[in-house]
Amino acid sequence: NKKILDLSFGDGRNLVFFKKLGLKVYGTEISSKIVKIITSKQKLKDRFRVGTASDIPFQNSFFDYVVAYHSAYYLEENGKIEDNINEIYRVMKKGSSFFGTIPLKNNYYFKDAKYLRKNQYIIKKDPLKIRNNSILACVKNKNELYKLLKKKFKKIKIGKLNMNFFGLNENFLFFTVKK
Repeated sequence: NKKILDLSFGDGRNLVFFKKLGLKVYGTEISSKIVKIITSKQKLKDRFRVGTASDIPFQNSFFDYVVAYHSAYYLEENGKIEDNINEIYRVMKKGSSFFGTIPLKNNYYFKDAKYLRKNQYIIKKDPLKIRNNSILACVKNKNELYKLLKKKFKKIKIGKLNMNFFGLNENFLFFTVKK
């Protein structure tokens, strides 16, 4: 009966897996259209809501697990990655786990991106044309991510993922932390 939040669940590919693990599955996505498509398939209307990493529409200390793969680093205008981390922390129960990713500065996303401020860029020339004009956060290395996460979390584990995705260099850090 543990509750998991799939933050920005996209096409819902992880939802079935989480359900098979016996978890109570919840999710957010930025579009009501996407939420409507998933809720019609999953038949769990109250568990899937429109939301972002900086505005999660669930109560405090609600989740046993939060998963944010390729989502928690999308920022609102004038937002900071710390805002997103604080909001994720807010919805987590004591002792819960958060699994996430963040791109490294040398990820292809940031080629020709417009610099805003430290570790924040507006994507301008996404070869896939899905991130253009999005504001994304990044980190330079594991140490920088560790310093960011240790402000809120404990038992921090960080790994590195480098892939060549059809000629595009994807460079990410993935992490697990405990509240």
